[in-house]
Amino acid sequence: MIAIQYLCPECAGMTEITDIEKIKNAEDQYPLTCHACGAPFSKDALIKFARQKAEEMINEALFQLKNSSSQGNK
Repeated sequence: MIAIQYLCPECAGMTEITDIEKIKNAEDQYPLTCHACGAPFSKDALIKFARQKAEEMINEALFQLKNSSSQGNK
């Protein structure tokens, strides 16, 4: 499981998201709060952020894979 660091928009404190499926399946619209200040994070914002981070990680992995395979062809 990959953990994602989420920056609180209220206090700039870091909160770790470890189980996005649990957040997606939660009935509560504010399933997570900031560890530093207690501000609630909306389900929609957390899912959007996690999706964006996942896309960034995939793109970075594909870039590295492409670079490593092109270096192997030299």
